[in-house]
Amino acid sequence: MLTHDAQPAPKADAAPAPGGAPQEAAGGAAEVKVRIARVTPAGAATVTGAAAGALGLVWVLYERVLPFSGVLGFWLAWYCVFLLLYASMARLQWDAREVSHRLALVAFTTGGIIAKENLHQVRGWIENYHKLKDHLEKISEINRELLRRQRQQRRKE
Repeated sequence: MLTHDAQPAPKADAAPAPGGAPQEAAGGAAEVKVRIARVTPAGAATVTGAAAGALGLVWVLYERVLPFSGVLGFWLAWYCVFLLLYASMARLQWDAREVSHRLALVAFTTGGIIAKENLHQVRGWIENYHKLKDHLEKISEINRELLRRQRQQRRKE
C-alpha cells in the first residue's frame, strides 16, 4: 500500500526556493515534504489479507448461514466487510490518522476503478436511450398522422 513518509526539506543554505520563499516555517523548524507513492510489503499484505478474509467470511455468512442469494448483494457485502477488515487490520499497524488516509485511499481507488469499468456500460445505456427516444418520436408521428386521417374521414361522413 502507499505510505506517506515525511522527509525533511533541504537546509536553507542548500538552494533558494523558487520565487524566493523562505524554506523555514515561522517557528524555525524545517519544512516537511511528504513522499506519497511507495508500496510497502506491509501495506500490500494488509490489503490482500483483508480482501481474502472478507471473501471467506462473506461467502460463509452470505451463501451458507444466512438465507441470502444474489451476485450484487454478495459483492456489496464483500466490499463493506473488506473495508471494515482493512480498517481493523490497518489500525493494528498504524495510527488513526494514517488509517483514515489509507482507508480513504482504498475507497477512492476502488470507486475510481468501478466507475471506469462501468463507463462503457453507461455509454451504451445512453446510446440505447437516444435510439428509443427516436423510435418513440417516430411512433408518435405515425399516431398523430393516423388520428388526423381519422378526423378527416369523420368530417367527410
